[in-house]
Formats: sequence, structure tokens, C-alpha cells
Amino acid sequence: MGMSYRNFIQSGLFKTLEKDFDITYLTVANSAIEKLLVERGLTVSYLHRVFFNKVFARFLSPFELIQYYVFYMRSQTETMHKYIKRDKKNKNFYFFWWIAKALNYVFKDFSKVQKLYKYFISRRQRKNLRDYDQILLLSTDNVFDKALLVGAKGKIKTSVIVHSWDNLPARGFLATKPDNIMVWNDIMVEQVKSLHGIEKSSCTVIGVPQYHYYKEFANQVTFESFIGSYGIPLGEKVIAYTCSAQRVFPDEEEFIEELIEFTHKHNHYLIIRLHPTERQYYVEKFSNRAKLILDIPPGQFAATITNNVKDSDEDILKFIALMKYSNVVVNLASTISLDAMLFNTPVVCPAYNPRNEFSGAWNNAKDWYNSSHFNIITKMNAVKLASSKQELFKSLNNYLENPRLDEMERKTIMEILAPVDIDTPERISIGVKL
Repeated sequence: MGMSYRNFIQSGLFKTLEKDFDITYLTVANSAIEKLLVERGLTVSYLHRVFFNKVFARFLSPFELIQYYVFYMRSQTETMHKYIKRDKKNKNFYFFWWIAKALNYVFKDFSKVQKLYKYFISRRQRKNLRDYDQILLLSTDNVFDKALLVGAKGKIKTSVIVHSWDNLPARGFLATKPDNIMVWNDIMVEQVKSLHGIEKSSCTVIGVPQYHYYKEFANQVTFESFIGSYGIPLGEKVIAYTCSAQRVFPDEEEFIEELIEFTHKHNHYLIIRLHPTERQYYVEKFSNRAKLILDIPPGQFAATITNNVKDSDEDILKFIALMKYSNVVVNLASTISLDAMLFNTPVVCPAYNPRNEFSGAWNNAKDWYNSSHFNIITKMNAVKLASSKQELFKSLNNYLENPRLDEMERKTIMEILAPVDIDTPERISIGVKL
């Protein structure tokens, strides 16, 4: 993943580990990340093209879906409700749902079924794992990581980092219980216990990895460099909107037009930060609009495997400046809300769809805020939810007039969800050594 490279390699978070361990980086062969790791002079081993068992690999997608449904039957998390509602429209839904229901009835301990991940990984790859003393995985849900975790279980020590705040309540079972699981905060520790049956003694709170160096890098960006990089005159108000994936916000284009209407009316600047991998046609669609600036992020901001990854601190500094110096940041139920609040920047979130046809859809905007991970933010009023265009305009005006509005709520939520007084590199080192 691009974000994994950014958060752990590019940031230097693993330098503490390098003092005590010889680290080999497992990565996909012939990828952009492989090239960057080699250029850095790091030891690299490749996830072979024969990584998966060719016979069992064809059953991986159905197996992933079935275990996902079993997890939902047992956890009933708010985050997953929307996805189950979506899946019910699929003609194959009930076939896999009833298989999951039968397995859920038969296997009280579903970890016995999860052991099947072992057979998705090739014998050659399982043998290669014996070359290491332990394995540290940077996700709980990537299929490569799941297969590696089960393949390593019982042979070498296993540690896992939960890479995002929605993973534990939304991505299904962990493939197996690791020796140590590293999470952002105490809420996630509770989720590890209640949703995945892993004792708190196996958890290490490490904070939000990227925030450790966001705070350090923040000293390198100035307001002058921010407005200079975008060509914005001194004294202008700036609203930043960070785009969502198509499945999250299908009528986003109409929402952007509403933001443009607002900024034109009040003569403010609007920066639209594109999604790292989707709807690149926005570049053409929204070009040549007065006081509208398009910001195109590189691959290290993507949550998927991508080749558009750069080893440039400049892109990270530019993002930090956007979060720190924009007057208001707008997004739909994204981690971006935390990114902005890290710098005490006000956040407005649309909780409506401009097109009525999506108001009852599985992915309608307002229901994203009921999720198991985001609802604490809305309950504490740390962001403004706009349920209409009128409320959107009112919230933007209120924050532009008084940027300290809801300041204490933002500070409190960050202390709970993203504690920044933690020495993240040291905590990762502790987690690996436990």
C-alpha cells in the first residue's frame, strides 16, 4: 500500500527497530515500492508470483466473503450495516449468506475455519518464512498479510499493526490471533477484545503512526509557503475539500458545484484535493474555474497497491500545510477529519446527497456518520454535520468568522482517538519485543 510506505518507511518510523533488528522488507515484485526500497539500500525479499497456492487461490474471494458475513452475524457493527445492505442487491448474496449462516452455527470457534488461510499460501512461501525470527505485518485485512499471518503462526512470532481506524469493526475476522497487535488508541483496544477476542495484554497502543512525523514536519511548513505553493494572495480565505471514492459519495460532483457556488458568492478560494486513485477526470471537469485549485496527491496517500508512489517529503509537507493552514476542511466521514483536527482546523462534513435518488441508497451520505468508528466524533460535536446545502453554507460561514468555534471538542476528540504525546517508534519497538 502507498500509505504503508509513507507511514513507516518514508517517515523513518522503523529507524528505532533497525537498532535492534536486521529488517527484511517483503514487498510485491516489480512494484514502485520495491524500486524505492532498493534505491534506499534496504534488504528486500519478494512476494513471489507463486505466493498463493494455485489450487486454493480460486476459492479465496468466496472464502473472504463468507468469513465477512460470519463476522457480521457475530458483531453486528454499525460500520458493516451499510455494506450488508449493499450486498443484498447482489444476486449471489443469499447463496453465500446461508453458507455463512451454516458455518456460524456449526463452528462456535471460527478460528478453526480461519486456519484455511494457511492453504491459500504456497508451500514455498511458508518455507521462506522460517528464515525469519518474527514477522511484522502492516495490516489486518490485506489477503497477503492474512496468509502470511496464518502461515507464520506457531513457527515464528507475529505482530500486526492496525493501519486505519475502521479496520477492526469493518473488515471481518483477523486471520488468526497475532502475538501482539498494535492499535491507535484505547477504544481500539476495546474493539480488539470485544470484536476479535484478543486479550488486552496482547495489545500495544502506538498512537497514529503518521501523526508522529506530521507533528515534526509541521515545523517545516509556513503559512507563506502554503499560499505560495497554491498561488493564493495573502488575506484570502481558503476552504479545502478532500474527495471521496465513488462508492462512498456517488453524487460528489454536484456537491463540489455547491462548494463552488459558496466560494464564488463570498469570493473565497477552494482547493479540491482529488482522491489518490479515482475520478481523475475531475482535472478536466473543474479546470479553469475562478479561485478553484486542484491538488493531485501521489500514490503514498492511497490505501491500495499503486505504482504512483514518490519518495518525496515535499508531497507530505504540502499535505500537512493544507490541513494546517486551510480555514476549513470539508470531507465525507474520512480520516481527513482527524488530519485536520490534528492542527485544530475546523471540519465540516456533508450529511446529505445533492441528488434525491441517493437519499435512501446504501451509500447515502448521512449514514456514514453512524459507523462504529466515526460516531464518537459526531456525538462529541467535534465536526459540523451539514444536512442540507443551507446548513453547509451556514457552517462554513460560522467557522470562517470564528475559527476557534468547537476548539475544545476538537482537542478532546484528538486526545481520545489520536493521542500525539506517545513515542510511536518506541511503542512499535516495544510491541515487537513483547
